[in-house]
Formats: sequence, structure tokens, C-alpha cells
Amino acid sequence: MTYALSALQAGALATRARLLRRKRLLTAHQAALLDVMLWTARKPGSGMLTASLAVLARLAGQARSTAAEGVRRLEELGFLQRIRRRVRVAWVGGATASRQVANAYRLAAEVSSNLRETHTGSGARPARKQTSILTYVTEAAGQGRVAALEALEKVRAARLAAISRTKGALVCNS
Repeated sequence: MTYALSALQAGALATRARLLRRKRLLTAHQAALLDVMLWTARKPGSGMLTASLAVLARLAGQARSTAAEGVRRLEELGFLQRIRRRVRVAWVGGATASRQVANAYRLAAEVSSNLRETHTGSGARPARKQTSILTYVTEAAGQGRVAALEALEKVRAARLAAISRTKGALVCNS
């Protein structure tokens, strides 16, 4: 059974990885590993790839342990599914043994957008909420220039009030 993954779908996966990278839910090494899996290790049009961790690590320029952690995290986030493969080896005398060979990976055609936003201990830091004057201005920009200037003035007034309260506390304490 073949599983197809178009270049457009692969691009959507890469875009999703960049978003998670900005939110600090994916490290640079994990994003690089996904890029290798999407653009280097798989055949064009195929959603499956077969490669050992050593090969993936070499292609991504990482240590094997970093690649193993990256595969685990990408699987956890739903970017891929790891398929463990085993073969039977016949021994002299009729006995057989089972050996693991390189894993196969099935890349997801779509990644769920409601991923957990929590830190799972994989080395990625949780996303932080950052607000600035520019944030307020860009939010109000959709309402027009006057609204943006009013929002900027409100922020400026609030920050000046906070500074004056701090100065007053410093004067009283000295």
C-alpha cells in the first residue's frame, strides 16, 4: 500500500513546524530533522520513508541521540508515525531469530492545530506571552489610524502612571 504526500502537504507540515518553533514547542534540531525527513530522505510524492537513526542523524548533522529524541518529539506532536520493522533470520539447524531493521516513518498529511501548549520535558521551552506597545498598535490598526493613536496614548499614559508610582515609592522609602 502506498501512501502519498504531495509537495504542498509537505510544505504545510514545514510551515506548521516553523510555527511550533516560534512558540518554542519544537527545537531547532527537531525542526531540522523534520526538514531532512520531508525534503531529503523521502522519495518525492511518497509519504513513507525508511531510514535508520544513524542515517537521519548524518543527514541532519546531528548526533544519533539527538535524532532519536527528535523523532520521539515529532511523533508525539503528530508529524509522523514510527513503524518498527523486524525480520526473521534463519539459523543453521532450523532455528529462527527476530532482528530489528531500520524503522519506517509515515509522515502525517495533516497535523492537528490543537496541539498541547504545555512543556513536556523534551527540551523545548513553553511559549511566553509577550506584549508591547507595538502589539497594541497593530491590534488597533484594523480599526484605523485614529484608534491606533488612541491605543498608543492609553499605553503611554499607563506606563507613565506606573513610573510615577514607582518614583513615589522610592522617594517615600529613602
